[in-house]
Amino acid sequence: MEIENIHLVALLLTALVILYADHQGFRYFRGEVLRMSESFLVWSHRLIWVGLIALILSGIFLVLPSWEYYMSEPIFYLKMGFVLTLIVNAVFIGKLTHFTTDRAFSELPDELKKTFLVSGALSVIGWVGSAVIGFFFL
Repeated sequence: MEIENIHLVALLLTALVILYADHQGFRYFRGEVLRMSESFLVWSHRLIWVGLIALILSGIFLVLPSWEYYMSEPIFYLKMGFVLTLIVNAVFIGKLTHFTTDRAFSELPDELKKTFLVSGALSVIGWVGSAVIGFFFL
């Protein structure tokens, strides 16, 4: 299998996990689910990390043959900024999800609610931004 195909499969599978996890998070936000399942949070977070690492590793192998070209493209740095945002966001959200297993969203402190909403927005921006750049600009 070519590295481009590995990268695309990793993106597709990770996107599916993210969409399902975000759907569950949105249900929690709306109050349809009062508490998040700890096992779901652990496994979805792990699968997303595996996907993110697979995308980073396969991305390195995609970039290496044309390293000088990519280093001269400002859009590449923007994409790497999106990827860095995803990494940092994943670390922080992983440390906060335990709050969702014992309290309803409406019971969370306002600051924590804002943190979860900002994290969700950063996730969407990071994934969509890096995918759009990858598909249409690089």
